[in-house]
Amino acid sequence: MVRRLWEEFGLPVYVLTDCDSIPPDEIVIVRDAITKEVKIAPIGELAKPYINPKMEKEFIRIPWEVPSLNTKNGRIEWKPIDFLYRHRISGKLLKIRVRGRGIVRVTPAHSLFIFRNGKIEVIPAKNIKPGDYVVVAESLPRLSRGVFSLSELCLGEIIKNVLKSNSKRLKRVVLEDENGVTKRLSEADGEIRNFKVVYPIESKKKIYNIIRFDEEFAWLLGLFTAEGTIESKDIRFHLGAKESEIIDKVTNIIEKKFGIKPLILKEGRNGVRIIVSSSLVKILFEWFGFKNGAREKRVPSLILQAPGLFQLHYLKGLFDGDGYIDSYNNIVFFTSSTVLAKQLTSILLSLKINPTIIQRENGTTIRVPRSSIPDHLAEYFELKNKNVKKISPIYGIPVRGSVKSLLIWLANDDKLSYSAVVKKTGKQRLSKVLQQIDKLPSKFEDVVRNLTPIISGDISLAEVLEVDEEDYEGDVYDFSVPVSESFIGGHGIVFHNSYGFYIYSVFKSGSISLSYESERLATPGARFIGVMVTDIEEYKIPRNYIIKATDRDIKRAKELMRYPWFKESKAWQSQLKLFIKKKEKVEIEALSGHGFKFLTQIYIPEKISQKKWIE
Repeated sequence: MVRRLWEEFGLPVYVLTDCDSIPPDEIVIVRDAITKEVKIAPIGELAKPYINPKMEKEFIRIPWEVPSLNTKNGRIEWKPIDFLYRHRISGKLLKIRVRGRGIVRVTPAHSLFIFRNGKIEVIPAKNIKPGDYVVVAESLPRLSRGVFSLSELCLGEIIKNVLKSNSKRLKRVVLEDENGVTKRLSEADGEIRNFKVVYPIESKKKIYNIIRFDEEFAWLLGLFTAEGTIESKDIRFHLGAKESEIIDKVTNIIEKKFGIKPLILKEGRNGVRIIVSSSLVKILFEWFGFKNGAREKRVPSLILQAPGLFQLHYLKGLFDGDGYIDSYNNIVFFTSSTVLAKQLTSILLSLKINPTIIQRENGTTIRVPRSSIPDHLAEYFELKNKNVKKISPIYGIPVRGSVKSLLIWLANDDKLSYSAVVKKTGKQRLSKVLQQIDKLPSKFEDVVRNLTPIISGDISLAEVLEVDEEDYEGDVYDFSVPVSESFIGGHGIVFHNSYGFYIYSVFKSGSISLSYESERLATPGARFIGVMVTDIEEYKIPRNYIIKATDRDIKRAKELMRYPWFKESKAWQSQLKLFIKKKEKVEIEALSGHGFKFLTQIYIPEKISQKKWIE
């Protein structure tokens, strides 16, 4: 559209860059760059400790990494963010419903990766329509770090940390060693792990002080996520009377891990309650992060940091509690918690299991297809070796345009079967066939090259079903991820992010990362009006708005200097050299330091009327 306005009507094009974003309740995945602790939670919740609520806009430096898409090879890898951007808006959000991946909410100008015209393109959400195919993660990098440091939990240390602000209650907790020697927990310090049991002074129920965190304990946490509640003085599992194997398993694990026998009571006509009557065990499960309420359920942080085998056992416990196997031999799980649903999707993707999602107002259904579960795990999840019924694939490459022509050629060459009624083809099927081709006709070389990140990478394509609008007023957020310019959110949706000068280069000459050198898409007549490095002095921008450039900023500037459309411009070379020298930058909101009307009534009119732009 920009290209046509410039070319056909001769309208001038000026580029003033800024970021668009996602609302605070959108789920993202972050990893601490130092400790490697993984968090999967609403972006507003993760950002809350770092923000200044008095500011309408801010750029926040946080040592986080995010899963990010490498568009050249289709791989998703952990990449450091440059900054987190937060600003307030009053306007519209778009709700995009995606087949198999639920709903994603973004501002209209925030971009997603879309498969159009036989290749991946970056498209603002406002230009996405039903029938488009968005890029989604098919698998994610491992969530857990290499060495798991929490194989043993010290209950005494956990309780002392939780009760540190409640000295009266802390003094009533006792430690006891193998010889019966006791010590108040409040008086113990480095030697806490040397004690065998811990108990409240008013109770005779002694709980093991050292609790081994292993596969069966992970299973217990999964079952509790599905069927557990925390009461005033205990924790409870709510099961069916016919689930005798699960009841016995829960009872045995509790006795083995905690050293006490749970109480088993009938609940209604067909239910059973397993009660662990211990205030200390209750504190432990609260420390895990468990809360009451179906919509408040979440995966314990401990599970997110655990090895993949532990996560599988957690999922098994969860499915044993609230899941079932359908007639298609798929695992089906329902939850009212949006956060839990998206956390589970991320875990499954990190285990190379690609689920499908159905998101409705009352909750989310996660379906784990038998075809996505490796055979060696099928028996563990009590699945048959093959699907009982054949079902249509949710994900696939749309059979249109150049892809359709390729499939027809392959069919004519007896390499695969083709039907005009088929709307999409599987990436594995296409990849297998293409590997058998010795020489492609030249007209299909670009087609296959554009498909390679999909058929060989960690991504799939999912169809957009509908796009709706809703009013919104409040904070929105975005990450800046240098070079790869993407991050993963929601149910594996791949978000694009914005990056200042580079946005201008996309308007003027096409996207670098996705190789859009096509003149049809670029707008060579675009002019960049800001914000420039020289504007810091010229417009006397207040010092509190100036951001110190990072090493990654400097690296990015040096990369831009080598791009042809920057290299040939003396003005751009001057701006980038000055940026590298001063190591300072500002964003658009810095202009608000001169008043809210300064941008629209002074800065932009002056830039255009005095031709203070860069071409």
